Amino acid sequence: MPPRRLRDRIPARVRTLATGPTGAAAVRANGGNWEHATLEVRRVRALTSRVTLRGATGGKADRGSTKRSGSMEGRISAQLPHNAEHLEVLENNARRNNIKIMNVPEGVEGDNIKMFVVGRLSQCGMWEGSEDLLSQDIQRVHRDPFRKSPNAAKPRRILVNVLTYVIKKKILSRALKTGTLNASGFSFEIRSDVSRTTSNRQ
Repeated sequence: MPPRRLRDRIPARVRTLATGPTGAAAVRANGGNWEHATLEVRRVRALTSRVTLRGATGGKADRGSTKRSGSMEGRISAQLPHNAEHLEVLENNARRNNIKIMNVPEGVEGDNIKMFVVGRLSQCGMWEGSEDLLSQDIQRVHRDPFRKSPNAAKPRRILVNVLTYVIKKKILSRALKTGTLNASGFSFEIRSDVSRTTSNRQ
């Protein structure tokens, strides 16, 4: 018998001839004509055998497809950790010259956040040269555009991109020795800007 789903596609009259008592059923289906009934039975049996063969072949194909899908899924699963590590390296490389300033209250920077950062770094001894030189070595400064919630009490961090990795290391080295910094009535910290994955691991 053909598989269940394929059998359901065969008309009821054909199923009766293919699976039931061929003699009486075929004769009744063909108006009592035995010769026509015999031809009909042969035709239906041939049709049924073809459907069964297709079903069996389809089953093998399905099993083959399932096996191939499982193999592909295994390769993808094995590759995921490597891809995640690669993405983490790329993200950290993109942040290579970045530092982040934590816990600076919202709004104290005024309209010029870059000059605010230059002033605070100089005030706290994070830079030994002039403020003009430090301003040239700082390329971009902005608040983190993302906030965990609109009413979050913790202020957004300030992200600073400096010209070279050497400048970043000098600032971080001084910040590490000093610890928490105080300026203009508030305390803040300076850290290296790394990916979330690296930060959680640290």
